[in-house]
Amino acid sequence: MERPKMFLLCGLIGSGKSYWSRIKLAAGGNIICVNRDSLRTMISGGVYVYNKRLEIVVKSMAVDCVVAAHDMGYSVILDETNLTVKKRSEWLSMALACGMEVICVHCTETVENLANRMTEPRGMPEARWSAVLEGMRESFEPPTMKENFSRIEVVEIPPIGDR
Repeated sequence: MERPKMFLLCGLIGSGKSYWSRIKLAAGGNIICVNRDSLRTMISGGVYVYNKRLEIVVKSMAVDCVVAAHDMGYSVILDETNLTVKKRSEWLSMALACGMEVICVHCTETVENLANRMTEPRGMPEARWSAVLEGMRESFEPPTMKENFSRIEVVEIPPIGDR
């Protein structure tokens, strides 16, 4: 049996991480996607709600999904922004401890990031998303091989209108 992999996605909002995930899942195979935004939606009755008090529950659910998938021989796509070395290292350490190969998929920024995000604004105005995007740009730390990934795939996802 092939060693399970973790595809640890990283990139700003609207960079195409979820699109990449859907393409990878559609290709088939023993692979699942873990996305904390989807977990937030699930525990909030079908509506996306970020509740800081519930984040420990959301993180615990995500970790449990990754471990269970690994134990069943599945690879995992971790569809999150993972903007900093610290955030990525939490997942990387866990995946490596489970014996998974960890591949970083860096979805690069394009001029369409904000427009892509606005296709599903989750009730937030464009000005708010613009501020969120700017804050993410400021905190983003590009992934490097020093983080112990088996490899880094850099991908530029086409704009929504070109997919």
